[in-house]
Parts: sequence; structure tokens; C-alpha cells
Amino acid sequence: MDFYNCKICNKKHDVFFSMICPEPDLISNMSEEDKAKRIIRDGSLVIVDRENVFINGIIFIELKKASEWLSWEVWVKIEKEEFLKQAAIVEKGGKVPFLLGTLESELPLYQASKNLKVQVDLYTSVDKTVVTVIEQNHPLTKDQKDGIGEEMLIELMERIYHNPKSQKKKKNKEPFEILLLKALEKAESEFIEKGKKIGIDIVAENQIVFQIISNKLLEKQQTKENGFGLDLSFDQSFAEQREEILRFKESRYYQEFNSHLLNEIPTYQKDLGTDKEEISSHIKGLLKEVYIVKKEQVSFDVFEIEK
Repeated sequence: MDFYNCKICNKKHDVFFSMICPEPDLISNMSEEDKAKRIIRDGSLVIVDRENVFINGIIFIELKKASEWLSWEVWVKIEKEEFLKQAAIVEKGGKVPFLLGTLESELPLYQASKNLKVQVDLYTSVDKTVVTVIEQNHPLTKDQKDGIGEEMLIELMERIYHNPKSQKKKKNKEPFEILLLKALEKAESEFIEKGKKIGIDIVAENQIVFQIISNKLLEKQQTKENGFGLDLSFDQSFAEQREEILRFKESRYYQEFNSHLLNEIPTYQKDLGTDKEEISSHIKGLLKEVYIVKKEQVSFDVFEIEK
């Protein structure tokens, strides 16, 4: 089962069998210079300031009636006292089969997953540090112990694609047209007018739908002024994007775009110059006809492209 038909949005969504959680904030918020001074790394073990102990490991969940597993790379916090106690046993020639700790990572698939009690198994048959959830009366503990079926797998995927928390956070207070105009004006005043190239991510439900980029970055620039172009890419290794490219080719926009392959991925571009009304019209049409995304769900992220 590589994808499923979503009953919420009527799209095909790919199943994510693996997920990598980011490093703990204590580590990720450091500069590279601080990391070099304050962090000791030994395989999956990370010690910060000789006080904070973290272990990087994998949570495995069996898929019933399938020869596949879900695997989530997570971070576990080990209390200093626990770590020193077990390290002393090792120094005396003893063997420590596991460490007890708490889950440092917040999994989007399960509510209140951070700080769950876990066991880090140090000697396993796989070449990974395995993390077992031992918190009583938590759904993740049960799912890891018993495995999950197709119905539960789809429910977990829906928590990624249609996360109620992220949707509430992304609820726009201003109309789409105003937000887009502000993004374009910001791109012009902060970057384009200074000779810099830009990208604007068009984002819905925490995913980049497509991009606006400086028309100087297009494969074929068709207007003389420094302005904007649309950049659509369709990675056909994903079921959802295979459907999107089919809708795009059937849309009224298809013949207007120039196409090329970028790293073997079909990419379509159009130079719209500085015509903000035309840009707005194209984006609204593409969102509705190709990507099946409501404009009220969309936000914009402006950034510089150093190229």
C-alpha cells in the first residue's frame, strides 16, 4: 500500500513509511561554533555541556497483514543520573541491555507524545538503536506492541495531511489577494530592487504547492523587466503529483507554460513579469483546477535565492 484515497479531500496521498524527527531544540538552536565546543557525539549518543544526554533511535511499528514496518527516527532524553549509573556498570565489565528515558521528539501522529516513558534497547538484531515506548495507557504503546492495520495506517496519514492544529494556525486573517500582494511587494522592495533573486513558496497544509520565482531564474525569460515567474514541478514518484500533472495537462494553462526536466522531474514555467493581477489570476486558477486547494488555506513565504 503505497498510497490511499483520502476521504477528507478526495485526493490520492502517499503513505510515509518513515519519518525523521528534528534534533532537540537545545542542539538545533546552537551555532556551529557552539556545537563544536559544547557537544560530544559518539554514534547515536549526543551529550551537551556534559549535562544533557540524548540518544537518536528508531521507533518501529508493524503493519499487520503486510511485510512492512513504519519507522520513525526520534530523539530520547536520558537523565544524567541514569546514564552515569549505567556507564559505571559498563566500566566494571557489566552489560547494560537498555536505558530508560523520555521521548524528546513530538510526533505529529500521536497527541502528547513528548516526554513519554521509553526504553532504549542497546543490543538488537538490527543495525539501529531501537526505542520502545513503555508509557502505560498511551495509544502509541499499544500500537507498537500489537501493530496496526490499514484503517489505522490511513488515520495516521490523515494526521499528517490534515492536521487540525496546523490548519487552525494557518487560518488567514486577511484575504488571499491581500496576502499575495504583500508577498509580491515584499519581494520587490527587499530583494528584486536590490538586484537579488527571490522565491516565494505557496504553502497549504504545511506543504509547498508550487513557487513564484524571479523571472531571471526561468529557463526562458520572456519579459524584459525584472519580475516574477511561476515554477511548477511534478515529482511523479508521488501518486498525488501524478494526478496533479494530469489535471495540469488538461487545464487551460498547460499550453502557456514552457517545460523542461530538472533532475528528471517535469517542470513547467511561465514569465508573468510585473503584472500582479495576472499573477493573482493564474495562481487562483492553478490552485483551484490543478491542485484542488482552496485559496483561503494558502500562505506565502518569501526568501532570497542565492544563485
